[in-house]
Amino acid sequence: MRSVAATGAVLLAVAGAGCAGGTSGSRPASTTVTARPTTTTIPLGTRLCAGAVGEPISNARVGDPALIEVSGVVASRRHDGVLWVHNDSGDSARVFAIDRGGRRLGEFTLTGIRATDWEDIALLPNTSGGRDTLVVGDIGDFTSSRPSISLVFIPEPDVPADPTDPVAITDARTVEYRYPDQPHEAETVLADPRTGELIIITKEFTDVPQVFVAARGGGTAEQPALLDHAGALDLGVGQLPTAGDVAPDGSAVLVRTYSDVFVFERGPHDTIPRALRGAPCKVPAPREPQGEAIAVLADGSAYVTIGEGAGVPIWEVAIC
Repeated sequence: MRSVAATGAVLLAVAGAGCAGGTSGSRPASTTVTARPTTTTIPLGTRLCAGAVGEPISNARVGDPALIEVSGVVASRRHDGVLWVHNDSGDSARVFAIDRGGRRLGEFTLTGIRATDWEDIALLPNTSGGRDTLVVGDIGDFTSSRPSISLVFIPEPDVPADPTDPVAITDARTVEYRYPDQPHEAETVLADPRTGELIIITKEFTDVPQVFVAARGGGTAEQPALLDHAGALDLGVGQLPTAGDVAPDGSAVLVRTYSDVFVFERGPHDTIPRALRGAPCKVPAPREPQGEAIAVLADGSAYVTIGEGAGVPIWEVAIC
């Protein structure tokens, strides 16, 4: 395990030894946390593991009363400042758009889609100029007994003019998968912005987390597609992955646990599974009672974390 302090001071001097926001804590909801412009061409993974980050700042809370147990968050690349979120198990098949101030921008119901245990959300960029795709991981399985799990693919919708008007999404689709060995509990889905590869990281209570690759074609409930086992993830004793995201430039994989945020640097020719076999560094994480969601902003200026519960803080950590 690497610490950010051990990675070197040279990059800190290049990127800036501190970020706007200063020390950890909270600010009034009217205050905006602004990261330094990310004009450097140094990859995000390198900057993160060099310690070119600020401290966690909470400048807002989740304001939508329907969001009582946020379990996944991802930043839109089409809509500036929009975060896509969803609840944990027990909710219907719906996603929400909020802004970085926690305000509701829209509620989107997925027609014909079931929600068993939604745990994470990722964004799959469209490299051909079309709409990006939201990928929701219906992968929770606390008892490790589900015969199959699923990924829900949602063409990213536009934000409605009136945030109180629910929107029906009719073109979402579900793809079923099964593990090659046995059922697993999992809470982390990653989408590779370089290749479109989809990754699931399991949450093991008596073993180390496992990494699986999901084929894009997928399968049905009757004939689920087989996930490809791609190795294990060493986060240290007692660390349970609860969420993850890939940096917009593809140079870093962030994995959230209840207490920490780990960063795996990724070379220009590495796959995500290969990057996850490396030694991670730790970056600042807020103290949240149930930290279950993390996303890197589309411009790479910060990462955001949200915990479970009603009206919980939205934390931002600036990347210099």
